[in-house]
Amino acid sequence: MDCVNQQQQPRNIKLTDSFRIEANFIIQYCLPINDDPNSQPPIIDRMPLFEASITQPCKHVFEINHKDFLQRYLLNSSYESLLNYISPLYIENLSCEIIAQLRRLYINRASNHGFTKSSNSGGESFDFDLNIIIEVPINTSDEELARQEQLSMQEDVKMVPASDRDIQSLKTYKLPQKCQICLEKFYGEKEDEDDDVEITTMPCDHVFHHHCIMQWLQTSHMCPLCRYPLSTNNKRKR
Repeated sequence: MDCVNQQQQPRNIKLTDSFRIEANFIIQYCLPINDDPNSQPPIIDRMPLFEASITQPCKHVFEINHKDFLQRYLLNSSYESLLNYISPLYIENLSCEIIAQLRRLYINRASNHGFTKSSNSGGESFDFDLNIIIEVPINTSDEELARQEQLSMQEDVKMVPASDRDIQSLKTYKLPQKCQICLEKFYGEKEDEDDDVEITTMPCDHVFHHHCIMQWLQTSHMCPLCRYPLSTNNKRKR
């Protein structure tokens, strides 16, 4: 990106004409694309960096060194913030683009091409809204990317704690080492046995392998440990 050449200053420029620039600097995090450089990079997140209000005499736009525009008119803290994301050379090129737009718009006097004009007794004031998006590529693993997306979703949702009553009403179980029907451990001892194990809890809170208690209840309607009775299909009273 090359800086614009010095443009000839209009002869009818007024000393009282001025730009009122409202600049919004936005950081846009994106994933780099190596396969297709013409593709738009996926946007991960976007956040405002800072806002700046700049009042600039139109005459100065044609006189100042266009490379120094942002460094000269931004607060030191704002300029330092930019340096955290982009290089001084990038800031100079960005300044050149901004000055080029201001010069072009003033020369053309086109109120519908980027700014609106309001007359006052001291001259003409041109309101210029400027949104500057700074793309910051990030390199991250799939796991880290998923974590960042999850955190971003959580920030959008207002988290509200559960009531003390509902927390106290939760049931806590101690899982025994063995199923008391088959006498085998609930989880295998081999490292490759990482499949989830189905367990079933009886109303009396005793826990068994799901398939074990299902098979047991086909024969008996009572808990094999405490003989807690379940209902039966028989109509007669137990």
